[in-house]
Amino acid sequence: MRNLYKRILILTLAVYCSSVSFGLAQPLLSDKSLNQAVVNYSVAIQSDNPGVVMSALYHIMILKKHHPNLKTEPVMDALNNIPSASDNIMKRRAEIVRFFLHNPDLLFGMKEEVLSSPDDFFNLLTKEI
Repeated sequence: MRNLYKRILILTLAVYCSSVSFGLAQPLLSDKSLNQAVVNYSVAIQSDNPGVVMSALYHIMILKKHHPNLKTEPVMDALNNIPSASDNIMKRRAEIVRFFLHNPDLLFGMKEEVLSSPDDFFNLLTKEI
């Protein structure tokens, strides 16, 4: 009976370990999900709500930092058509985002703790320029 319990325990641990290693091998986001996120952010950039626009600008930069090969053409089109009612801060941040999307290599040296606050993040990007 003890032998049976040992075998069940070993089998359970083997299944658990293999499932963990299999889960780690899977990408966190598929290309389809990433492309949909880019489309959603481009729509958010066209919003009349300044908070939504600021959030979209910040999050597209984070996404680009973690996925450097991400195609961001819809976002670039949206940045070119930011509503004219936008305030100066939003327009400046849009220019910063446009610059860094054209030069994504400049994003890779940033520390992760800087990415936690949008204001600190954009202040750092401004200093980088």
